[in-house]
Amino acid sequence: MILIDPQCGISSQALAGLLEALSEKRERTEADEISLPSGGRVRFVYERFQGGLFDTSIEVRAEKDPFTPEFIDREEIEGILASFGDLSQEWINRVRELILEFMDYRLAAGKKPEAAPETVLATMALFSKAEKLKQKILSLPIGTGTGTKYSDAGAEPLPTHETLAMARKYEIPLKGLETETSTCDEAAILFLAKTGHFTYRMPSVIPCAMVRATSREGVAMRAVKFAEKEAEDLWFLEASLDDATGEEMGLAIEILQEASLEAHIVQALGKKGRPLFLLRVLAREEQFAKVMERFFKDTPTIGVRYWPVGRCRMERNVLEGELVVDGYRLPTRIKISRLKDVLKGKAEAEDIARNISTRQMEDPDNEKTCKP
Repeated sequence: MILIDPQCGISSQALAGLLEALSEKRERTEADEISLPSGGRVRFVYERFQGGLFDTSIEVRAEKDPFTPEFIDREEIEGILASFGDLSQEWINRVRELILEFMDYRLAAGKKPEAAPETVLATMALFSKAEKLKQKILSLPIGTGTGTKYSDAGAEPLPTHETLAMARKYEIPLKGLETETSTCDEAAILFLAKTGHFTYRMPSVIPCAMVRATSREGVAMRAVKFAEKEAEDLWFLEASLDDATGEEMGLAIEILQEASLEAHIVQALGKKGRPLFLLRVLAREEQFAKVMERFFKDTPTIGVRYWPVGRCRMERNVLEGELVVDGYRLPTRIKISRLKDVLKGKAEAEDIARNISTRQMEDPDNEKTCKP
């Protein structure tokens, strides 16, 4: 899962840079460069800056031939898409649908139905990189400038008519910014609306990578990649017990084991070398409040530490089977655990204990049961 943070503005080039930075193969795709039928060429250059093991910054720069036009129309766009005929038709249709819808919003706002070549290239790159990543995309609210934007085309209120129309249609959460210079790229907004979901808060899962991207317009965006959902969302609670009796700890562990997924006690050394015990509990979100209450009611502690953790658990099934020992077949349940290509099997300890205690073993020769 990938979380996009566009709260300081959004740019399709910067968004493409985020997906590029999260790519494991670090290779250029077919959609990083286009040639226009009427002449001209545009390509993206990605420059990486490794800040740490889980932190990467990337700068996206669009390079154009001197005679590349500033804007292109629908006919030119269709010519560009036709040159990518070796790619899947579904991918081409998704790119075409977004760009044409983007131009329709411009037309409805009284502007020319055209797009910059960089916007077309960025849209193609976004779909291409998202398809290769195969990750669910979430986005925080989109930051938009407020006030009036002045350009060669004249004065324009912020957020723009196109941005507001898209937000109404797709229920996109917007966040007003005090600055008037915030870039709000409608093509990037459409991409998030069509391929992702919006959220108002960070998900409670463990991040495994963070990337930042800046574009030519100066837009800075960041994204966080989270581990796959096999990592279950849980809470880890812990309290130090340095003045509890054995009976108190025994009662507490019994109560907390019933109220949570797992509870155990480990021995430790506290200040001045004093022995103490750590009472630790693993609980689901819905168990958290009850477990916290039991800590304070059933132990002498006056403080509890807690933090979210992930748990990767194998899928478990129980099958009826047999264990053969010295020619005797013992009916035994087998616990099978599986996670992707990893497979484990373990005999049920209770069944083994029962077979040993009763010594009910089947004779393989005359199929009779031998009893004590």
